[in-house]
Amino acid sequence: MVNLMKSVHYKVIVIDAGHGGHDPGATGNGYREKDLVLKMALWLQKNINSRTEGVKVVLTRSTDTFVQLAERSRISDRASADYFLSIHFNSAGVNTAQGIETFAYTKSSMGRLNASVINGAIVNKGLALRNRGVKSANFSVLRRTKATANLLETCFINNRSDINNFIKNYDEYMETLFQSLCRILEVTPDNGNKVVEDKPSYSEPENTQDSNFAWGKWDKGEAVVDIQKNLKVLGYDPGDTDGYFGEDTEKAVKDFQTKNKLKADGLVGSDTLNKIKSLVSKKDEETKPTKPDYVLEKNKLNIMLIGELVATEGFIEKGVSYISINDVHLELREIFEAMNLDVTWDNDLKIIEINTSGKFIEEEGLTEVIVLGSKINIKTFMHEDKHCLRIRSAYVPVREIFEALGFKVKWEDKKIVIKK
Repeated sequence: MVNLMKSVHYKVIVIDAGHGGHDPGATGNGYREKDLVLKMALWLQKNINSRTEGVKVVLTRSTDTFVQLAERSRISDRASADYFLSIHFNSAGVNTAQGIETFAYTKSSMGRLNASVINGAIVNKGLALRNRGVKSANFSVLRRTKATANLLETCFINNRSDINNFIKNYDEYMETLFQSLCRILEVTPDNGNKVVEDKPSYSEPENTQDSNFAWGKWDKGEAVVDIQKNLKVLGYDPGDTDGYFGEDTEKAVKDFQTKNKLKADGLVGSDTLNKIKSLVSKKDEETKPTKPDYVLEKNKLNIMLIGELVATEGFIEKGVSYISINDVHLELREIFEAMNLDVTWDNDLKIIEINTSGKFIEEEGLTEVIVLGSKINIKTFMHEDKHCLRIRSAYVPVREIFEALGFKVKWEDKKIVIKK
């Protein structure tokens, strides 16, 4: 039986506007990250204060000032915060990167769950050009802050389409983010007392993208991760795929440039990046497996679970897929992200696709589950002598989830085994 007892209510939320002062953050297309995130933080503060009860909002900065990363965490800890949200905008060495991504600390299962609430709401409303997903990271504000914490990368500021999409939908984006925070805080907002503000101002820059821009030594970020991954695909050794452009990555870039008759300066500018992308794309096409012809069942909720097409009872409402367990409707995305599985959208089949992250970490207190031959470990809670996921305020037995999807569930050698 699903227990709908309330979980602990949050009382204090800290909203962290990244960068500030002498640190502009990412820039592009006439915008500065520090300005946009501050405007968003102030919008959230005003609306939470005026439209909710019993919630205190603390800002790490309310003006254009610089705050050290460690101090941002200390502000949260001094406020005895229950939830911490750091707001940022992304940037990449190539101006075609786009989309939203939301981060949680690597060891925080509740952080991942809250990240999926924010990320899922923005994506389901069609407000992101691409869903880059919920990710784990060891960022300072996530690691140092005692409260459950998330870091939101709103979109790519140096991608004109991405930032223009955000500005165009600014009001709806902020309202969706606000509603997500209310959901995390478990408060009911007053939807008739909305504080409306002007959209962020826009100044058409003379050059929307510096053609001489290049990633180089000591740069860091998601774009560097992509560069490192692609170099490995092409047979080069950039060292760890950690997002840091160190000496190993620089050497791999120079080796790539030399072999492809490019200027071997160790910088990933437009020429080098385009050549990498071209060769990776060609390699992907050569190794791309042929997809089987799947037949979707009508009047059923079709999902792709670790390569297996599953048709189950369920429904889609406002772009969100649900299944019913003991007469309680639960979001598929929340269920599987609570299991640390990757949840994406298959554009070909137009269905949810669920896959493992490819990593299995042995940690105390986690339950080992074998799903269709793939091994995962998940955080479960014993409730009424059953291994359960905690999905918001509900305890949902793992067995009942997979049985609702039509699978057989057995307990073998201290493992939960899921088979067709």
